[in-house]
Amino acid sequence: MATKEQMEEWFKAVDTDGSGSLAYSELSDFLVDNRGYTAAQVEKIFDSTDRDQDGTISFQEYLDLMLSVPQEVQSESALRKVCKSFDKNGDGTIDKTELKAVFDELSRDLSMSDVERIMKMTDTDGDGVIDYNELCMKVFGQSCD
Repeated sequence: MATKEQMEEWFKAVDTDGSGSLAYSELSDFLVDNRGYTAAQVEKIFDSTDRDQDGTISFQEYLDLMLSVPQEVQSESALRKVCKSFDKNGDGTIDKTELKAVFDELSRDLSMSDVERIMKMTDTDGDGVIDYNELCMKVFGQSCD
């Protein structure tokens, strides 16, 4: 679980106008652009987090929400972010070239046959790429849908 300091750091980064609270547009800009959420998902998150219905999310409202989110959900969110960072061309999947690039960035010298073996173990539907759900199955042992 993220520490209070990490949560505060994220909150301040998303609070682009420095007002000390998150407007809907700030949350939406971040979640849609960086996390791939839909507008409907952002609206649901915003409405459920803005408990005092003042049109903004205070740090305390955000903190209350984060402390109530199970660790598995936070881990899933982190995995989604990792998956998105692996997806260099932004098509929603990870191909063997992208997977090789990730290992290269981590200074892990894997041969293409090693990468292909990892792909084969993770690519359960056999389409030649790893999607988020396949990665989730490999990490959590269950679908994250």
